[in-house]
Amino acid sequence: MDSTQSIPNEEIHDLKEGLGDGLVKAIKQLQEGMNGLQKHQKITNSTLQQFLEQINVITSLPKNRRVIGGVLLVGGGVLLFTAYMIKNRLQNKSLEDKPRSLPMHPSAEPVQILLPEPWRKIHPTETDIPKIKEFYRRKIVDICHDKGMKLNILLLGEGASGKSSFINSCQTALGQSGSISQIATVLDGSSDSVTKHLEVHGMQVKDDGGQEHIPVRLFDCRGLLDEKRGVQTQDIINICDGHVKDKYEIRPDTPINISDPKYREKSRKKDKIHCIVYVMDAQNQNGDNFVGQKVRDQFEEVKRYLSRSGNPQLTLLTKIDRLGIRHMDKIFYDQRVKECCEMASSFLGFSLGCVLPQANYCEEVIPSVEKDLITLFNIWKIMESAKSYVQKTSAMTESVPM
Repeated sequence: MDSTQSIPNEEIHDLKEGLGDGLVKAIKQLQEGMNGLQKHQKITNSTLQQFLEQINVITSLPKNRRVIGGVLLVGGGVLLFTAYMIKNRLQNKSLEDKPRSLPMHPSAEPVQILLPEPWRKIHPTETDIPKIKEFYRRKIVDICHDKGMKLNILLLGEGASGKSSFINSCQTALGQSGSISQIATVLDGSSDSVTKHLEVHGMQVKDDGGQEHIPVRLFDCRGLLDEKRGVQTQDIINICDGHVKDKYEIRPDTPINISDPKYREKSRKKDKIHCIVYVMDAQNQNGDNFVGQKVRDQFEEVKRYLSRSGNPQLTLLTKIDRLGIRHMDKIFYDQRVKECCEMASSFLGFSLGCVLPQANYCEEVIPSVEKDLITLFNIWKIMESAKSYVQKTSAMTESVPM
């Protein structure tokens, strides 16, 4: 079909008048260059690039539609189409020559590899997520009925590792108010610690009669960073032993003094930490490491100290939803999550069962049943570990003859 048939006569006239001497000259240069391409099968990329740059100049001129129409009138339509095809082929060829990797584009998501069976079962038979969520909410409510039970949980990790976000996620999942809880302060965009004091947070769970306090307190410690911005290891030990009161301002350069009003000289069982949770950011994985060397040394020192008393120690691996997971209900089928948890297990020397993958609420404005379920399972697992420790130590105390 003739390329001028679809263009009105008056528009053709305007196009002819609109063609300047510079444009006609450029078209002739392109035609001569393309004639040379037909004579030589092999051309250099630099020569072709010069032609393509001229095409780009033409197509970027004002009134593109009229200019391109004018090119068609003088027989340059075939020229532009041929040059475009050559350019496109060379671009595809350059992609083929590059080594393939996933993802090939920064915005592309990595391929999600799902295992045929879950690597961790959180319910023996049930698969319906809302029902499993309600199952663990009821188990947590049942712990509330033990009025003599008081559980203290210490969250320990680097700044911005997700400790405060986990506290908010716990209250969101437990309270079931339809909104994201903000009982702990969280700020984005900084690796420094938002929490400057030792902050103790109580939890409430939705029950048939309304909101009920559960016998667990989450201790949010200042983030571990370095000598100038972190926490003294002796302060961590004092917190575990129940010597540090709520709202104590942690000073990176010196541990708490026994004369400080926030120092508790004689701690009771209800003041001590019953389970410590090492919080690590899954995005920070570098080989088999998740934290800086200074923080790793502190982890090891605290682990050695707590191993003497038998305190349960767990790992919370946060931000696993940022590993490219498309469906939060498939976390325990996802091979990357499993491998990341295995690395965390090896890093701290804990069994895989002591590593809890967690997806906190960060940017959401309304809760999701999938994140609520993961959070409820994790807080229940933490509470069960602390409960077993309290019961064991209580039994040992009672068996000691007076």
